[in-house]
Amino acid sequence: MKQLFIGKYLWGFARVMDLTSKLMHKSKETEKRERILVFWEKYGLDATKDAFGVGRSTLFLWKKKQKENNLETKSRRPKNVRQPTTSSHVIDTVSQYRRAFPFLGKDKLEKIVKNIGINVSASTIGRIIKRENLPSSPKQYVARKKYKKKNRLSKDYSIKNPGDLVGMDTIVIQENGIKKYIITAVDYFTRIAIARAYPAPSSRNAKDLLLRIKIALGRDIQAVNTDNGSEFMAEYEKACVSMEIKHFYTYPRTPKMNPFVERFNRTIQEEAKFPLFEESFDTWNNFIGHYVMLYNFFRPHYSLDYKTPVDVFLQSKQSNMLWTHTKT
Repeated sequence: MKQLFIGKYLWGFARVMDLTSKLMHKSKETEKRERILVFWEKYGLDATKDAFGVGRSTLFLWKKKQKENNLETKSRRPKNVRQPTTSSHVIDTVSQYRRAFPFLGKDKLEKIVKNIGINVSASTIGRIIKRENLPSSPKQYVARKKYKKKNRLSKDYSIKNPGDLVGMDTIVIQENGIKKYIITAVDYFTRIAIARAYPAPSSRNAKDLLLRIKIALGRDIQAVNTDNGSEFMAEYEKACVSMEIKHFYTYPRTPKMNPFVERFNRTIQEEAKFPLFEESFDTWNNFIGHYVMLYNFFRPHYSLDYKTPVDVFLQSKQSNMLWTHTKT
């Protein structure tokens, strides 16, 4: 909307508006003085002295200023201030070097001018640069990266069938400086979960697990919910686009925005029996696959009214799941 400044061509309008603004917005010190004056009128001089430590003469002075609408505190800056005593020769020399080498700071300029016999401190050179408004170091333009707005999962997002929303995350297991990564996926509707160990949290590996959860559910996935990790970029994002899957991101350091997969991450680490860390990834995935089968087919879930995820899936009349593909 276009705004018009009505006082642009009126002489003195800006000054009047500035004074009006100052009158409308009182300083804290003025408000304090007004409260003290009100207290004085209500409780008397002795009580005011004891409460605020203000003398009688000061109170009468404030009361007089209040009648004159002049209770605001004034600047205590001296009328006559010290003037710089630096010689014009020093100022001209510093100015010449600063204009020739604007990228040199006051400390480096101090060394240069001392080499030609001028004894001046770095702080004085700094004041000369500021007072004479000498050029500063040219700033290099750094192009800002274009921020791509990320989709966030809304509170009213509808989840009515398996595959409507799948949450994915990564678990990091470390021993002696070596890491293994377990990428996990949980279907929000049925709580069916799968997991698999990988040597790196790459987008290719995350894409691989996305395809596996799709095969396990036996139907298309409508949306996924992940954090902002690099494993959910690049190839993973391309796979979502090619399969027409909506990709929602959680806010940084907000695991509660992906609660079911975070809960599964904790559960699998507490309940699953992992092999020795030095065992191969095939051995790890066999152990993980065994626990995933127990989790989905045998383990009752409190949040599902003590049903298993597979029971919920079968009751949804989507019984074309292919679990044999998740172990290979």
